[in-house]
Parts: sequence; C-alpha cells; structure tokens
Amino acid sequence: SRGVLFIAAAGNDSSNNDNSPSYPATYQVANVISVAASDHKDQMAGFSNSGVRTVHVAAPGVDVWSSVPGSKYQKMSGTSMATPHVAGLAALIMAAIPDATGAMVKSRIMSGVDRSPYWASRVQTGGRINALNSLETDSVPPATVSDLRLVDTGTMSLTVEWSPVGDDGSTGSASGYELRQSAREIATDADWSAATVVAATTTVVDGKIRATVNFTDFNQHGFLAVRAVDNVGNQSRGGRSIEFATRQVNRFFDRGATSMDGFTADAPWGIETLADGTKVFSDSPGGTYGNSVNVAMTSAPISLPSSDITLSVEMSHDFESGFDYVHVEISTDGATWQPVDKISGNSSGFVRKLYNLSNNVGSVGTLQVRFRVTSDTSINKAGAQIRNIALIAPL
Repeated sequence: SRGVLFIAAAGNDSSNNDNSPSYPATYQVANVISVAASDHKDQMAGFSNSGVRTVHVAAPGVDVWSSVPGSKYQKMSGTSMATPHVAGLAALIMAAIPDATGAMVKSRIMSGVDRSPYWASRVQTGGRINALNSLETDSVPPATVSDLRLVDTGTMSLTVEWSPVGDDGSTGSASGYELRQSAREIATDADWSAATVVAATTTVVDGKIRATVNFTDFNQHGFLAVRAVDNVGNQSRGGRSIEFATRQVNRFFDRGATSMDGFTADAPWGIETLADGTKVFSDSPGGTYGNSVNVAMTSAPISLPSSDITLSVEMSHDFESGFDYVHVEISTDGATWQPVDKISGNSSGFVRKLYNLSNNVGSVGTLQVRFRVTSDTSINKAGAQIRNIALIAPL
C-alpha cells in the first residue's frame, strides 16, 4: 500500500508461473518485480521458472559468487541469486534519482532490459536487466503510435500491428512497447492509467511491429491501446485505442471424472472421491505417490475440428518442490510427446489451467493428452488431482 518495491524470485521448478503460480512472485500487485535466472550465455537457467504474464525480467542467477556461513564465499545458483541483482539495480537508481518513486524505479528496470526474441517468449519485458540502460538521463519521450490495427483474433488471443516509432521523439528507435486493455475506449492519459497492462510477444513483419496478446480466459472484449517506451521508462503520449472481441468457443471434448472410459492409465492412476463428494482423476487415489515413479494417464485420440485448440484443466497438486512433477503432454501421432507444462510444489487447492495449443497441433487431425507423474527417491505427497478436462475450439 506504500508502493515499496518487492523484488521476488520467480522460483526454481522449471515451470511456467502463468499456469502454476509461485508465490510471492506471482501476486498481481503493482509493486512486485518477479525475476527469472539467466546464465553466462544469456539463456534461461534450466531450473528457472518463466512466464510472459507473471515473470517480469531476467537477471544472472547461475554460478553467482555468494556469501555463505563461516565468513566464506562460494558459487551458488537459483532465482534467489538473480533477485539481488535486480534489488541492487533498484538501489543504484534510487541513489542516482533520490526522489524516484517505487513505480518509477520499476519502470526504469523493466524498460531498460536488453530485449531479444529468445526472452520475449519467457518473461514479460522480453529481456535481461541492463543497469546502464536503466540509469541513463533522458527526459524526451518516444513518438506517438498512430496506426494501431487489428490483424487477427483467436479464442484466447488477438494479433495487432503498428509502425515502429522513435526513441527521443522521431529520433532513434523506441526501446519497447506497452499494451493496455480496458472495457471502455482509451482516449486520455487518465484512461491509459486506469487500463490494465497486458503481456504480448512481438515480432517484426514487413517493417511493422506485430504483437500477439494471450488472454487468461475466453470471450474477451474491450479496447486495446499501445504506447512506445524508451529505456528509462518515458512513454509516448496520445494515440488511439481499437475495439476487439475474441472468437466464441465450442467445448468439443469435455470430461469429468465419472469413469476411466476413454483413458488408459498406469497403476495406480484412477478415480478418487473427495470429502465433498467430488470425483477426480488421481495418480494415487486415497494416498501418496511412490518413489521413483513414472506413471501416466493418457486419453484416446480425439478428433480436432480446428488447429486453434485450447486445453482447459482444473488441477490441485502437491509435490516435493523441484524434485517431483506432474507433466502435461500432448501427441498428434501417439508416439511423439510434446511438453505443455511441468508442475511441482503445492497449489493450495484447485486451479484452472488454460493451455493454448495452436502452435503445437499443426494441421487438423487428432490429439492425445497425457498427465504423467515422476518422482525421485524420497518424500511422497498427495500428487495430482484433476477434474473437468476440456478441449476448446472456435465456433
């Protein structure tokens, strides 16, 4: 409530925080910066969590020279090693600009990242922090984006494009762009401030900036606007918003845990009845999963009406964090399996997970969905409980 920055480690479960929240990093409050770990090749560390909606930036987190008990130092790795780099950058900015608010510091950190297509699919800003960029003295905002237009819509996404603009007015190139969504037209600075920031992945197509926005639910509609941002957080002014509506949907596959019909399963996968009478699919009905397991529940092939497919699952999970997992996987041929999600830790109840599979299924055919649990040699927990599995396509 006081606007103090809270720099939070994204987590070390090799999972996607957009689908499997990791707290406190995933709290959706304005003063949190969630941090993923990068390595010496400027790639994401294999253990690091990611999330284009919920993880903001990357920072070095592999083989960091760190203090340990006994007045010693050693190399350590983790998003807990990456987070102090961001906190240190915040301190540098505050020292250079003593009257900077927490919001201003966050804007400078996020706007000053070194962006790349690699990071664009892993963290919200699309980049790893850069202290020099964030500390630059610059009061000239970028030019206004004036030609935003809608290119395409999906069931949980839309694609827009616009012409790139300058960094200092019409000079140079803007460091990045921010998109915001509102239920009403975004026409003034006050409208912009009240609108919600949405994550987007961007590419350059025929000289235009093209951005895809992925939503967290179906039947979205409203107005979308874009402003250019320079490396210290100055934003362009004005511009116009465009109205949009995502495509209506058809739940062409919808299964509760009434029976195991349509699934093949390795023991002990089966149906469990919870205390409230709800039936769920479980990897260990009434108990805990075992040591060194690799057991799966697999659907029969499902005919697809479209290549624009979303998988919806309600799941509660309790696993030894960072060691035991439930893997969500799909196959279009019954032999080769593509990873969709890898989940560890505890969800504290059922969470609805939505996975857009449009880039995975290719041409229209069939699809199989698999939930696979793996564990190490110690510590057994309740595992995964799954209900309301659905596949969804446009009407």
